[in-house]
This record gives sequence, structure tokens and C-alpha cells, in this order.
Amino acid sequence: RLDGKPVSENNLADYFLGTLNDEKAPLAARLLALRAIPAAHAKLKPETLLDPLKQEDPTFRVEALRALKDRGDAKAAPAVLAIAKGVRFPVNVRAQAVLTLSALNADTDTFVALADDDATRHEALRALTSAKLNGKQQDDLRLAVKGKDDSAELAARVQGKPANAKRPEVKDTAAWLKLLEGPADAEAGRRIFEHPKLAGCYKCHQVEGRGAKIGPDLSLIGRTDRKWIVESLLQPSATVAPYYQAWKIETTDSRTLTGLLIGTYVDVSEYIDEKGNKFKVSANDVADIRAAKNSIMPDKLIDVLTDQEVRDLVAYLESRK
Repeated sequence: RLDGKPVSENNLADYFLGTLNDEKAPLAARLLALRAIPAAHAKLKPETLLDPLKQEDPTFRVEALRALKDRGDAKAAPAVLAIAKGVRFPVNVRAQAVLTLSALNADTDTFVALADDDATRHEALRALTSAKLNGKQQDDLRLAVKGKDDSAELAARVQGKPANAKRPEVKDTAAWLKLLEGPADAEAGRRIFEHPKLAGCYKCHQVEGRGAKIGPDLSLIGRTDRKWIVESLLQPSATVAPYYQAWKIETTDSRTLTGLLIGTYVDVSEYIDEKGNKFKVSANDVADIRAAKNSIMPDKLIDVLTDQEVRDLVAYLESRK
């Protein structure tokens, strides 16, 4: 506005991109600019994000890896893999690189190999969730996690064992709070929040501009009570703000659709579903429409997470203040 330019998302993104590419700008300013540029911005190219990977600052590297993850551009995979394997890099940077590789759909052998490294084991095992391993891969993975007690639950999930066995009822908040006591890693919780193979929290929620706008922005959720955070994870339909009311639409051709209303254009309404997919419905095609009883956030989302992952996720949400 001070420069006399129209204020729009594209103009803001262009301005921040200029700051990111300005090597004379303070690193802190370039970091904030990187966080503010939407990953899908047309002028943000993979090669633009490869330069920040060369910065010695770990936070800057992590942020570049997060942006590459959100873009999902496989061209960046070799550079990301080099960081995941690079023993000279800090653990949190290497772990983020593995998460980014998961979003870039790296091959199973890559994650099996990374599971044999203490720095990347947990993220590699998360990336293998629901993967189909051949005999050799299974043998290699067993050797990689042998004697690693902190990886037992993650390895069991890769083998198809449920992660939610012997848990309290979802309405027994007191028992859950007791279960979730103990050490937790908020940084690991952030990666769990952003993981494409787990609950996929980022597909509906934003934190500091990253993620989607389907559900409430969680940038400051840590200002609320821990009990409320846990209850929201366990019972997403218990309290739904009016703005996030989902609608159930029955169409004249017998389809049933559920989504949040995001816009109406004359006689066509646009919705977004729980997976972030947008769809349009013409008024002429609606047989019935009513408020959905449940939140668009599905129940049992945390069933795929181990107990420790739930602890870490809650710790991350509590840290957002």
C-alpha cells in the first residue's frame, strides 16, 4: 500500500518473494517472507527453495523443506534426500527432510534405509505407514529397529498392528489426560500435524499460514486449556462453531455430499469437503439440504497415531501461543 500497489494475495506474495531472494536482507526477514509465501504461488519455483536449503541456519532449512513438502514437487527429491542422509545436518533438519520425502512419494527402499539411522528412524517409520513391504524390506526393517524400544510402536504400525489398542473411551477425558502424561516433543508433534500418511491435520487447519482453511486456524490454540484441546481431538463433533457448520446435501441423482459452504454464485453453491476438495452444486440439482449432525472433522482421526504421537501432537498444539 505504501508503494502505491493494490493489496492482494498475489502482490503480497510477490513482495515477500522479493525479500526471500534478497541476499542482503536480514536472515530473520527472509525467513518470515518464506513463511508468508503460499506454497502454490505461481512464481515460487522449486529452484527458488533449493537455495535456502544451503543456508547454515537450521530453522531456515526446515522452513524451506516445509515449503517443498507443501508444493509436492518431485524435482526437489534428490536435494531433499541428500539432507535426509547427511550426517552433518542437525536431527530436526534431517527429520523434516524425511517428512518432505514422504510427501514427495519417495520409494519404500529409501525409507527402509533411513529407518536404520537413529536421527531419521521415527520419521522413516511414519513414512512407511500403510506401505506394502516385500520380504527383503521386512527383514531389513526388523534389523533396523531391533533393540530400539522407542520405535516398537511405530514399527508395529508398519506391520499392520493397530496403534489404538487398549485406550480409554473417547468421553473419558480424565483417563485420556492421565494416558497422555509424560515427556513429549512439540517439534515431533508439528511433523505429525503436517504428515500426509497420518491424521492429516494440515489438510483442514492452518498454523501461521501453512495448511488449509477448512477448519479453525490453530495458530493460537495453545492459549486454551489442555483439557479442551484433548476433547477436541477425541470428540470433534461435541462443539462446532456456526461458521464451521457442515451441510449434508442430497442431490436429485441420489448422491449424498457433505461439506462446508464457502461461496454462493447466483444459483450455484460451492462447498469444500473434509479432504480439502471443492465441489459445486446447482440449486436445480438439490433434492434436500440440512445441517449435518457431525463436524466435518471425522471421528477417530487419532486412532492411527501411537500414544506417544498423540502426546507429541498435544504438546505441539499447546505450544501455539
